[in-house]
Amino acid sequence: MMIKRLIPKFFFWLGIAILALAVLETTARLDDLITWKAPFFGNYNNDMLSVSDQYGWHNRPGAKYQKWEINRFGFRGPEITREKADGVIRVICLGASETFGLFESPGLDYPSQIQTMLDEQYPGRFQVLNASCPGMSPPRIVYYFNTWLKQFEPDIVTYYAAADFYLNIMPPSKDIITQEQPSQPPFTFRLADKLRIATKGFLPRAWQIAYKKYSMKRILDGHPADWVWSSPPPDRIALFREHMIYFIDQIRANRTGIVLATKANSISVAMTSWDDYNMTNWRYFHIRASEKCLLETDLAAADVLRGLGAEMGVPVADVAPLLPKSPEYFGDSGHLTNKGAAIVARAITEKILELAAGDPRLIAR
Repeated sequence: MMIKRLIPKFFFWLGIAILALAVLETTARLDDLITWKAPFFGNYNNDMLSVSDQYGWHNRPGAKYQKWEINRFGFRGPEITREKADGVIRVICLGASETFGLFESPGLDYPSQIQTMLDEQYPGRFQVLNASCPGMSPPRIVYYFNTWLKQFEPDIVTYYAAADFYLNIMPPSKDIITQEQPSQPPFTFRLADKLRIATKGFLPRAWQIAYKKYSMKRILDGHPADWVWSSPPPDRIALFREHMIYFIDQIRANRTGIVLATKANSISVAMTSWDDYNMTNWRYFHIRASEKCLLETDLAAADVLRGLGAEMGVPVADVAPLLPKSPEYFGDSGHLTNKGAAIVARAITEKILELAAGDPRLIAR
């Protein structure tokens, strides 16, 4: 008798719970529709921005998520024609999330600011394309360039080169590039994404740091002490150098000019609470690297780029020393704000103009 009375109550409250979740999910979708003009039905999350296919890992053509828009050719920014206009010097900016843009306002990622700076001096002479993609390592960039980007006839390629990939448990490889995935990511509830973002914004940073440090400790406790790199592992720095030489050789094979840029980070010697938060998040994705290793790897990578610039005659925009280590210029450990992107853009623009001025093929245009 008791069970018979409980069963209707169970289904009643189950129905209430399902209805409440449906209302909340509908509200989340209406919020996306009103705020971002997102489609009400179907998926709408960060995974929509990328795809992996015969061209490797790259931006999904025609995708849009919040402030990020990808044109039909897979570049962040406005639509373009495949053919380059007569007399135009086409510049393609390559890199990972630092180049793609994370914290900057729309139109203020550093490739967009390079376009603005070039237009101020030479209106209509340059066209800058942001072909970067979050998570794209040097070998993947080379593959993407050779299979897709070179058809756009770039005159100059810029590369904001991050060595973080070489501190992953498995470093980048020239042999593992493509990995097919479904044309559309699996269905997800938008309510779950919004709850995750809201929770991150609501929880005190000290709690977030404590949780991530606890999670890392659990992993590290299962490995010997020497599993963690106390300084940049020489074999990984050597691999970064090897891949950068490969990048330079492959781009030059297309008779394209190159500008390299060193990567900056926000971590100051003083290690404020803001630095501790950023460093914890940074290390969370590179668990084998100590804090000292992360910072010294950026320095070692910059030395590699400067050395290759001198050895191979490649202009290097040494932006790392130019950026103040402040939340005014960084949104986290390495991603830029509008002001930080302006400094990077200015340094790279100077090298683009120097390269263009010294190349007879470009001067003649």
